[in-house]
Amino acid sequence: MRASDFCLKGSVYLMRVWRMQMPLFMLSLSRLRASEDLVFEHQMSINGLKNPTYATVMRDGKLIISDTGNARLLLVSAKGQVIGQLAPGQFSHPTGSAMVGDALFVAQQLSLGMQKVLLNGSVLASTRPSCEPWCANQCSELNGDAYYECGGCSAAWSCNFDRKRHNEYPQRRPIDSALGVIAGDGAVFVADVTAYDVRKYDEALNEVLSITQANLQHADTTGCQVKRGDGPYDGASCFNPHGLALAHNRLYVTDADNNRVLVFSASSGQWLFTIGGGSSTLLTMPRGIAIGNNRLWVAERRQLLLLTLHGKLLHTLSIPSAQNILGLTLADNHAFAVDPTANAIFIARVNSVGSNNEL
Repeated sequence: MRASDFCLKGSVYLMRVWRMQMPLFMLSLSRLRASEDLVFEHQMSINGLKNPTYATVMRDGKLIISDTGNARLLLVSAKGQVIGQLAPGQFSHPTGSAMVGDALFVAQQLSLGMQKVLLNGSVLASTRPSCEPWCANQCSELNGDAYYECGGCSAAWSCNFDRKRHNEYPQRRPIDSALGVIAGDGAVFVADVTAYDVRKYDEALNEVLSITQANLQHADTTGCQVKRGDGPYDGASCFNPHGLALAHNRLYVTDADNNRVLVFSASSGQWLFTIGGGSSTLLTMPRGIAIGNNRLWVAERRQLLLLTLHGKLLHTLSIPSAQNILGLTLADNHAFAVDPTANAIFIARVNSVGSNNEL
């Protein structure tokens, strides 16, 4: 799975919405479970979007949309009215983001890493080091993992990336191609889709740990290609992280190549259990993911799934105009699904009756 795969176009088709019906004999007054109705509301119309990838909901209900193809962050009302642009000129390939207090953590593609900024654009921290010791010579050719973009230097170089030196400075090693970001409990996680890992940082953006295929030693890796050194995969990777979600000290990671969600300890990075994957037909190329009200939302290319936190499927909702959903975020009982191919934000709603006690 390449980082550019989320821009691949496919034919649009309609799928029926179905619901899991609980047999009447399982219902009793003493064991009434939640009745949930998953509904598509509307498509948010924002003129000029170009390959939007992710959205973050602010405390006041406004949305921050990573309009990746236009190299900008848009501030948008809940009804889709564009209010303005955040930190103009600060980001060239923004993807996932997360808010902590008044600070916004924004990840980028093309080895541009992640920054912690205020909404006025002031940079508080960055995973991108100063050009020393990475940049010794100015270069003009960019070559995948072999380079590191040293923004902020006097000449804004693109320089040869010495991996041996990089290993001597792990607290500031570059993020290659970031997608999903999630923050909570004093930590920030980012999925690096082409480095095949998930990084955990403190709020000052010092790296705390890395979750890689080595963390999957007890998980099923049948049929995938184990990464060897710095070489590419020839087929489906054993760990292809896209979206991230946090709940109860557990980190949920969509593994698109392997049709599954992997669940890790958010503290140690230890693998705990897997949802889907293997012979299961539950998930197909899951990318976006979010958690709200003890429910797990998963976005596939053209549909949303609602599950318990242990992976029991509750509902599936087709999105008629979706082509390739990537980002997913929640606000109250609404889900915002971001589609870079359709250049659209799709909004769904869950209506709940009862209590969501089933995990």
